[in-house]
This record gives sequence, structure tokens and C-alpha cells, in this order.
Amino acid sequence: MLIEVKVYPIIISLPGTVMLLLMDKVSKSRMPIFIDPCNARAVSRAIKGGVSERPQVHDLLKSFLVDDLNIVVTKVVITELKNNDTYYALIYYDKDGKEKTKDSRPSDAIVLSLLFNSPIFVEEELWLRSLTDRRTRRHLDQFELLERRLGIDNLMDTDKTDA
Repeated sequence: MLIEVKVYPIIISLPGTVMLLLMDKVSKSRMPIFIDPCNARAVSRAIKGGVSERPQVHDLLKSFLVDDLNIVVTKVVITELKNNDTYYALIYYDKDGKEKTKDSRPSDAIVLSLLFNSPIFVEEELWLRSLTDRRTRRHLDQFELLERRLGIDNLMDTDKTDA
């Protein structure tokens, strides 16, 4: 079973990496994943609907996929966690009426899903495991403390991340 998620509209920078939060659309529970700063900027730009003066790599890829190859990203699924720190994802796409998949880093897959306005899912087993993981809980506790300090409330009700 798959859990449909939204990208939380706040991205937290940490030394050398960035924490991106995925939120279950139903339960509102959250799961952090860590991505590189370049992809964090791409996610942020895609969430805001921003366009750069010159095409960035994900914009260029979308253009090639749609304009030249007639490919549309239909969904993204974060499938597994290996070595307790590396997430894996599949990009589902339609090519001439046939559904296909490609292995991807979750950060790239998330950017493409936001650019294509396609849904993002997490495998249920992976999601449930993240809810009970001590390290994940510690990261979420720190983020929730930051939310309280900043007075952030109900961001997901007004965001633009409905992929």
C-alpha cells in the first residue's frame, strides 16, 4: 500500500545537507529525508512555482521529456531505505500510453513530481518504520521545537505543494 504525501513547504538547512519533510495527506504525520543543497533549492523553487532566468537542470529535463520525448511523470514512489540513511525512489512515467519506471534519488524524483504536478507516495512499510525510528523522531522533535519558536501553524493548509 502507498501513503500519499505532500512536501512540507519549509526546508531546514543543516551542515552539509538539508532536511526535507514529507507529510501524510491524511494523518498529517511527517517523515524527514535529507537531500543535497542544490536539490533543496530546486525543490524550493518548484514549490514556489518560481522560474529562473536560465533553465535549471530539472527544468531542462522536464522540457526534454515533454517537448522532445512525449513523456509525462505520473507519480513518484519512495520505495526503500538502505544502510539506514539512503532512500530510493521510482519515477513512474507515461510514454506513448505505457507506464514505465526509472530508479531515482528521492530528491530528483520529488523535484520532477512538483514540476509535473504529479503525486508523491511512500511505501507504507517504509512510512510506518520511519514513525517509530528514534533518529527520525529526534529530527522531527527538533523541527517541531523550531516551528513553535517561529510561531508556525497550519502551513500545510495554505501551501502550494499539492502535487
